[in-house]
Amino acid sequence: MPAKAEPLHPEDIKAAIRKRGKTLTQLSLDYQLAPGTVRGCLIRSIPAADKAVARFLNKPLHMIWPDRYDEQGNPLKPSRKKDRTNSNVRHRQKRTSEFTEGVK
Repeated sequence: MPAKAEPLHPEDIKAAIRKRGKTLTQLSLDYQLAPGTVRGCLIRSIPAADKAVARFLNKPLHMIWPDRYDEQGNPLKPSRKKDRTNSNVRHRQKRTSEFTEGVK
């Protein structure tokens, strides 16, 4: 099985955009996105911004973010980073004997 490609480092993406004469904010505005949207896609998936960056850099999504997109450009399902098996359990503060005297 081939090794999975590493995503581009956010600083490399920023540098590539800058080398082509744009700022992250300008790129966002050029694609009718909110000013900070492209900046945000460097740390988390924002599909519209991801696509704008890929189009601008003339690279397929999976070459920039192989951890986010497959070779057809379809989003990959996010992996759960935490074990949430007990996420439905409600957490309450335990009563101390000082407050529970006479309470049943």
